[in-house]
Amino acid sequence: MYRVVECPIVGGAAAHSFNYFSLRETYQYFGGRLLARAAVAVAISGDFQIEIGVCHGCSPVGVEFEVTRAEGNILYELGGRRASDVWEEICGSIADKTNQSSALAIGVPLQGVSGALDYQVRAGYFIDTESGGVTLGPSIATGTHIMLHHRTTEDVVEGARQMGRDMVARIGSRRVCALLGFECGARTLPFLGAEGTLKENQELQSLFDESVPWLGMMPWGEIIPMGGPPTFHNYSYPLLAIVE
Repeated sequence: MYRVVECPIVGGAAAHSFNYFSLRETYQYFGGRLLARAAVAVAISGDFQIEIGVCHGCSPVGVEFEVTRAEGNILYELGGRRASDVWEEICGSIADKTNQSSALAIGVPLQGVSGALDYQVRAGYFIDTESGGVTLGPSIATGTHIMLHHRTTEDVVEGARQMGRDMVARIGSRRVCALLGFECGARTLPFLGAEGTLKENQELQSLFDESVPWLGMMPWGEIIPMGGPPTFHNYSYPLLAIVE
């Protein structure tokens, strides 16, 4: 899509109940049609500008691994060890293999991007202690060097706060017509909780004029342009401002 339209693409993947085994099918709506395995997009054009913000809510822990065995979107070995063993060693015992709210994530280095957001963040959707595999969304090729990331509520909240401040500074005196948000569903109730999610978003919204309309969704995987073509992330919060 990006090669065809050649414009920034911001959005997210269809969400579902927070359990990997329940992921059988998601649904998309277009006019009066109910779709599955589809993508729905809207193109916005006109005499305006855009500003895009993003925060991850994850921090690199300084532990690097080479992916020594992967098949599709399942990691089987990190540094020659079973991927599930590495995960369990850092996170503790994985009693509930369907638990999606793990504080551990994988960062794949982005080329041509520097700073705190220079990784594509990948969540572990399912940790299989029998096969040793860690199921991700997109695939990661064998031989890729990755950095382990850790999630904390402080990182999530401060990341959203800093993203808002940065966007306000870039927007300056221009008028914000609308804000489109795509906060990862795994940041909200499963991690911050209902009260924490409300506080995070109220603080973020308070940085902008209260008359600005907001529209958004809670996806399972976010699409963000990071110094080039759009890339897939987990645990992130892309925010698109339409300004004039």
